[in-house]
Amino acid sequence: MTGSHLPSMLEICKILMDRGYNVTLVAPGNYTAQSFSYKSIPQIRFDPKEMVVHNITVTSYLPLYNIYKKTAKEINADLFFCDHSLNHPCYDLAWKLGKPAVGITSSLIGTIIAIQSCRQRKITLTINDINAQRAKVGVDPHWNYGGRISNILMLLDNFFGFEEIGPILPDIYPSLTHNTSKHCGYSKSFLELIDQDVIDGVIWATVKTDTSELLSLNNSNIPMSVILNKNHPHIHITKYAPQFAILSHENTKLFLSHGGVSSCLESMYNARPMLILPIMGDQPGNAEKLKMAGMALSLSKTNLDVNDIVAKVKRLLDEKSFKKNAERLQLLAKVNSKRKYRGADLIKVVLNTAKHEGIEEENGGFKIDNEILLRDWITPDSRMGYIRGKYLDVYSVAFTLSLALSGGFVYALFKIINLIYRRNKNSQRSIKSKRE
Repeated sequence: MTGSHLPSMLEICKILMDRGYNVTLVAPGNYTAQSFSYKSIPQIRFDPKEMVVHNITVTSYLPLYNIYKKTAKEINADLFFCDHSLNHPCYDLAWKLGKPAVGITSSLIGTIIAIQSCRQRKITLTINDINAQRAKVGVDPHWNYGGRISNILMLLDNFFGFEEIGPILPDIYPSLTHNTSKHCGYSKSFLELIDQDVIDGVIWATVKTDTSELLSLNNSNIPMSVILNKNHPHIHITKYAPQFAILSHENTKLFLSHGGVSSCLESMYNARPMLILPIMGDQPGNAEKLKMAGMALSLSKTNLDVNDIVAKVKRLLDEKSFKKNAERLQLLAKVNSKRKYRGADLIKVVLNTAKHEGIEEENGGFKIDNEILLRDWITPDSRMGYIRGKYLDVYSVAFTLSLALSGGFVYALFKIINLIYRRNKNSQRSIKSKRE
């Protein structure tokens, strides 16, 4: 799981801990100890270098499965809360151990699968490879690339706020320190904007950036070394910046970001228009959604141009519609951010269902069948197939009956009119014959 997706999960975990549940995070890196909001959540760490980059979905399967299995045994886990991204082992282990699983994602799964299905041959090979890994740990094959998620609770954390429980945001954030607030800066592309007095500067957090590579960028009048050594009066380089605190500051007017879900949520919550440079994952989709919502513009990573950046920054700052749309979405974010409590409530319901429908084990836990655990939650339309689910059979019968009744009525009316006509005609003939 990635750092940008963790806060959504951990916000729900924090609520569950407050309600008396024991929660353990299993993730690479020392996340909770370094986090302002989640220090109370215990974490079992593993070295992210164990995850091979090449085809990570396949090569990381066995290491993750074994780590999850060992942890589940040590803490006697009752439920698996799985970040959806590249996490087949989490769902598979829950299914294998007979424990309920809950997933969370910031993107609609159907959209993800639809995009991936364009590469059908490659995906088929990947599924076969994943099933080969499953066989090594005694897990039955599964042919859905999305994983064993067809009958589990899936929480959608969507920054438009219309999807299940999103947007999920912390109640408390780190404050903006004096040292951070009095400096500005971001990248060489903004030197032109600073010279034109369009902006004062941008804060540049380099937590995942190799700053040594930037020293080769000397296409401006100011050497990059001056910026990186913090000798530029308007530019501040820092390893960490309290993003939410900066976005909530009244002097912050614009946010340049890759468009990760957390950044989009926080920007929308604070009504800050965005200039987005999407790189991978859900970032391009997030950028398109915010562009359609009218609070952002995007850049192309394959065709970056200083003039294009300057022009789009000026548009975002000068055209009032971007700020107006950001404020419109801000209300949605603030109102719907409280729905994270619904996410915690739904997880409690899943645990309660497992307790009452599962088989009690020797250790006091419950073993369940994930294939049928939440069958009552599945809406009838998804179980009955397309025709019956869309009530097309009912509509067809109703249409046929309506057509038959209408036809019968028209036929009867025709007969009555014809009978009246014939009687009138015969009556006129009779009167005429009597006169003659």
